[in-house]
Amino acid sequence: MTEPVAPAETSTAPTAKPAVAKGSRGRRWAIGLSLFTLLTLAGLTATGYWLGWPWVQAPWQRFEDLERQLADAEAAPIEPALDVAALASAAADERIEAGL
Repeated sequence: MTEPVAPAETSTAPTAKPAVAKGSRGRRWAIGLSLFTLLTLAGLTATGYWLGWPWVQAPWQRFEDLERQLADAEAAPIEPALDVAALASAAADERIEAGL
């Protein structure tokens, strides 16, 4: 007795989800977190710039004041230095003459 011949089953490729689909959720989460961090830092920087950073501006203003004082000191006319030896000699001569 012969058994009826069944048609040969054709092998089909399994329809598996690609590996990208499995890791896309984690990748999307990492990109979202990176974007959130970047936008948060940009927002904080913009807020600090808009409001002014007193803890940054105060030393910078002191530095600008020092530069301005230095420029003023360099621009001021230089007075000739006193001849201390001649003044001391003249004072000594006056004392000697006053004592005579």
